[in-house]
Amino acid sequence: MINELTEAIYQTTEAMNRALLAGNEEEFDRLLNDRNRLMVKVDTLKAEDPEFQYSQQAKQQLANALRLDQYMADQMKQNVAETQQLLQQTKVNKQVSNMYRPYYKQTNGAFIDSKN
Repeated sequence: MINELTEAIYQTTEAMNRALLAGNEEEFDRLLNDRNRLMVKVDTLKAEDPEFQYSQQAKQQLANALRLDQYMADQMKQNVAETQQLLQQTKVNKQVSNMYRPYYKQTNGAFIDSKN
């Protein structure tokens, strides 16, 4: 039973990675919730058996899932940093644009330039 759950955790983590690379945030979020439910099941089974021990196969699957999860965490940090940079650039562009178009905000009136 545990081996099947740990295999499902690993498969779900792989699917999460594919969704992250494809930019499918909704699918990633759904898979993250699914994986969390699987982990809760594993924790419940471990709590029911005081002498529980993971098999070698389950340990390997969980180690692989952890490595992939760490890779995804790094990817997500990069995505957040890129998004913050784009937001900052958009803010600067808006400020520069407003500096060159200050009279667009006027709804009526005239601008008179005079020479001294």
